[in-house]
Amino acid sequence: MNLGTQNRKIIWLTGIPNSGKTTLGKALKDYFLESGREKVYWVDSDNLRKKCPNLGYTHKDRLALFANLGCNIKEKLKSFDTIIVSATANLLMYRKLVRDMLVAEVCFFEVFVDCPVKICATQRDEKKSIYSLAKRDRWKLPIYIEEKFDWIRNFRSCREYVRTNFEYYDFYEPPTGRFLHVRSDKLSLESQVREIITHMGE
Repeated sequence: MNLGTQNRKIIWLTGIPNSGKTTLGKALKDYFLESGREKVYWVDSDNLRKKCPNLGYTHKDRLALFANLGCNIKEKLKSFDTIIVSATANLLMYRKLVRDMLVAEVCFFEVFVDCPVKICATQRDEKKSIYSLAKRDRWKLPIYIEEKFDWIRNFRSCREYVRTNFEYYDFYEPPTGRFLHVRSDKLSLESQVREIITHMGE
């Protein structure tokens, strides 16, 4: 680890869609700025995708998207010492890809923003939410793992449903190893920020 590494941090907020990652990311950035830490950069996967309109949701495109994210963060580390990332990155390998690109340069903190899918499905305009699109079109499934939905109750789980009907799956793999588990449905936004700051040893 380089001597400067200890002062440069990446906080990756991961979790299923609508679990509160973006809201928490903004709150974290505001906290750091209000605390006098000016060199803070926040990147949200929705904004990243707008910069990469040709990349879809296939495995190949996702690998390209997160490789792009890793390169983007490497560049930002020249000007910022704290990078906040709010991105589902549903497979462990996507998060590992970025971590491996940066492990020699930063302290990496992974935060699992956890919220029950039934709550996440009602967080936004129902007509626009990914969960409603999944219910309507059947092929646009939400990213989650081993969850039962009323509209596919004849199948044991989403996993079986997708394996039966689709070319590839969109399931979420929670972090393993060292990470912070934050329940966004049980903690206030201020408490979530405090949990992360304490976890980082700030």
